[in-house]
Amino acid sequence: MAVSRFKSNIDGGDEIFTALTEAVAAAEADIDAGMSQDLN
Repeated sequence: MAVSRFKSNIDGGDEIFTALTEAVAAAEADIDAGMSQDLN
């Protein structure tokens, strides 16, 4: 799987992957909140 290769082939891969995943989740939450406000 690509994720495990990224984590094992990149120095600090686990930390980078976690940070990116958390940043995407936060961005998605912001988008969802904005869309909810637009629809109400």
